[in-house]
Amino acid sequence: MRRCLMCLVPLLAAVAWPLAVHAQGEPKVPPPVGPPAREPSSSPPHEPLRLSGNIGVSELAPDFELDGSQRQPVRLSRLRGTRVLLLFAESHASLAPFADAVRPLAAVDTRLVGVCHDKARTLEQAALRDPHALLTLADVTGEVSAMYGLYDFEHDATRPGLVLIDRNGTVRLALLGERLPPDDMVALVRTAFGEAP
Repeated sequence: MRRCLMCLVPLLAAVAWPLAVHAQGEPKVPPPVGPPAREPSSSPPHEPLRLSGNIGVSELAPDFELDGSQRQPVRLSRLRGTRVLLLFAESHASLAPFADAVRPLAAVDTRLVGVCHDKARTLEQAALRDPHALLTLADVTGEVSAMYGLYDFEHDATRPGLVLIDRNGTVRLALLGERLPPDDMVALVRTAFGEAP
């Protein structure tokens, strides 16, 4: 978890730097006397945290259907009733080490589903070679990865990240641009749902 907080430092610095540069060019104004004025809020007080594009924590996960490594299309909404941990990566090869997390996550009622930029045929062949491989979906166009804020259009690649979805299809947690070791994934799921280790 400490590593996740460390990932936020560069992001906050990137956001704060332009603001600081802009502020340096403005003339200094003495602070107002009296209590600070409240700024009007243009958004409701309980608006979900926006992660990117169409995805927000506490909102319904955007639905999609992709061809999978098990020779049939998979629709995200049909996986409701179980927790789903979407694991994004550029290729099935970079998802291979996470096959070890499938069983431990299943023990906490969570299905691990990989999403990568490979073609469905490539994923099917990989699954034939390794029957213990995790279910992997072919996001060849990058459309689903983009929907979840994990597509790098400049390099035409899927960035690493994970999105945890509860049994009702609601996004509970997202780590964009991050990849965790398999053991940490189980701890993350338990923490996100307030369960004892």
